Amino acid sequence: MNQRITRNELRGLIQNEIGPLSLWERLWPFGKTQIWLSDKVYRPAIIDHITQSLQSYGPIAKHDPDWNDCDDETFRLLGHLKRLLREAVGFAWSPKHAFLVFHDGKKLWVIEPYGHNIQTYQQALRDSWGRYNLKRRGLIVI
Repeated sequence: MNQRITRNELRGLIQNEIGPLSLWERLWPFGKTQIWLSDKVYRPAIIDHITQSLQSYGPIAKHDPDWNDCDDETFRLLGHLKRLLREAVGFAWSPKHAFLVFHDGKKLWVIEPYGHNIQTYQQALRDSWGRYNLKRRGLIVI
């Protein structure tokens, strides 16, 4: 697939997905989600590539709140995916959770670092609003 998406296009797609901010969030300097995109152009992620790459990931280490929690596992898994893929894959932090994100050019998806469950961002919000909610504040880096 040779489709490309620019940084500004991807930023707009992500912002549309996480939704508008309330007036309070716009006024509070730390109350909005920061979207950091390091490249000028991206390839939309292909879910089959993501799924295949996750299958080749080794065993998940035992959870430890200080040394092996969601952010640690997210970074390890991101390194694995980035070695295998050249697609729009990154990570996100919400107030309560760290997880992986990718964009397929249409939707923002999340990957749970433990269990590797893949869901659209909207589905993850419905299933576990507080953990994945980037509308309140957070960080997305792709």
